[in-house]
Amino acid sequence: MQTKLLRTLSVNKQGAALIRKAKKIFIDNTTLLYAINGELGKQTNVGTQRELFVLNQLQNAGYVPTHSTSGDIIVNKIVLAVGGKNKDRSQIAHTNHAYLVLDDILIGDKYTIPLYLFGFLY
Repeated sequence: MQTKLLRTLSVNKQGAALIRKAKKIFIDNTTLLYAINGELGKQTNVGTQRELFVLNQLQNAGYVPTHSTSGDIIVNKIVLAVGGKNKDRSQIAHTNHAYLVLDDILIGDKYTIPLYLFGFLY
């Protein structure tokens, strides 16, 4: 049985380098993040929460996301920049196959995916 307490977002490497070269380390899921921050009396960073949710859903669906230098996450050669409804494409403007994953929107468009849709990957 595995006890998963952490999720890592690594650079695109192979083998043991995946573990040694983690760019970001997260608590396993948003529920644990809220619980731990609540016990510590700290606010949960909404940006971390959004990024963790997308990472969690992608990994649970069997994808292997890695850290992106132009966006936040890259999976299957698609760059995802995660943010709130006011985030613009400037972070990924010069990147092919890049999409914004935005919170607080209901409908996406050509380059925008609503964050909640990643919940359907579960």
